[in-house]
Amino acid sequence: MIKPVASFTQAKWQSIRASYWFVPVCMMLIAFCLGYACIYYTPVFISESLFRDYLPTVPADTASDLISAIATSIITATSIAFSMTLVALTMASSQFGPRLLQTFMDDRGTQLVLGFFTSTFVFCLIALHRVSVSDTDTITSSALSVLVLVIGIFDTLVLIYYIHHIARFIQVDEIISRCYHECIRSLSHLFTLTDEKKNHQCLKPSAIVDSPVITELSLTESGYVQTVDYHHLLNQDGIQGIDILVRAGDHVVPNETLLRIHSTTQIDDERKHYCLSCIVLGKKRTSLQDPEFSVSQLVEIALRALSPGINDPITAMTCADRLTSVCILMAEHQFPSQAIRNTNTNIWLKRRTYTYESVLNTAFDQLRQAGEKHIDVMIHLVRCLNVMRKQLPQEYIQAVDTQISAVNDLVSAHIGCDKDRNDVTAVVNIGKQLH
Repeated sequence: MIKPVASFTQAKWQSIRASYWFVPVCMMLIAFCLGYACIYYTPVFISESLFRDYLPTVPADTASDLISAIATSIITATSIAFSMTLVALTMASSQFGPRLLQTFMDDRGTQLVLGFFTSTFVFCLIALHRVSVSDTDTITSSALSVLVLVIGIFDTLVLIYYIHHIARFIQVDEIISRCYHECIRSLSHLFTLTDEKKNHQCLKPSAIVDSPVITELSLTESGYVQTVDYHHLLNQDGIQGIDILVRAGDHVVPNETLLRIHSTTQIDDERKHYCLSCIVLGKKRTSLQDPEFSVSQLVEIALRALSPGINDPITAMTCADRLTSVCILMAEHQFPSQAIRNTNTNIWLKRRTYTYESVLNTAFDQLRQAGEKHIDVMIHLVRCLNVMRKQLPQEYIQAVDTQISAVNDLVSAHIGCDKDRNDVTAVVNIGKQLH
């Protein structure tokens, strides 16, 4: 039985895509191929009259000096770019939280800038190697000199862009905006488990009956569940159903039961390994199938802002605005069912899944608890929740009302003057009128 690799590949690609080395290495390979292509095809397609009439001819020894100078400058600029990147990562880790480093490392602008610098250096090395040969003709040395000069000028513009990019990137409003847009982009694949396929039938968990033989499966390793391949679990033979006890984002300890396989007879070891391979563990949580992780990044920024060392309630209120937008957009999606059946294989699947209430609690519970002494933050939270009440479907109103009541109960103990008390009462009454 071939193990499913789709989920593992997706999780692995997520970590590779967010690394600093992937894009620069790809660009270095392109520069390597481009360098040798220029060396071998320049004499074929470029005539000597072109340089004689339009471009200056550069002897091999002069070209070598020019390319060496540009290569030395580029490697210096590369070290400056790496230093600026490390400074930005250090600031982000200390001020906004270590888990937000993923957002910084996933920045395409930084990866492309480092890729331009390193690939330019590789191109210069190849050109320098060619012009150092004693029989280098004038056309080749002149063409390589012009190319390296143009690339060097372009890299100077790239360095200017990078300084501007880093200066803007470490601003808190920019970071909040990036986290918000990352969360919105992830909505498309977060809700791929909504059972919209024709061969999936939603069931009530109470309608599922246990089978005669139940096999519990566990792993000897620990880690965070990154993805669960529900599709391959539902397309098997020889079993009646699967009870999945974990979901994406859960931390798994060694020998913890992850799956319960329901069947009429004992299943073999090959099928056990196949089922366990559908659950991918990793060192950290990801946003592949975990909407609460995407939301918690914004929450972490707000919690840091409300800490006594920073004390920045404006940032916390900005995060609350973004969290409100995320919760409204999530309500437009259909959340996955707790139990489904594959009508083709007749295999049922029961699972732990996320709900809108769990996402809402992740967004506002810690923010409410951390901001209990900030009256302005609590008033702003109630306003955000009132905005949500006006736009959410009726089925989610009760969860929002619970949050509004919790904010009101928590802030009442810290109100010290009549004006603040009247402001809180006025905002809460607006929500009651909407109800």
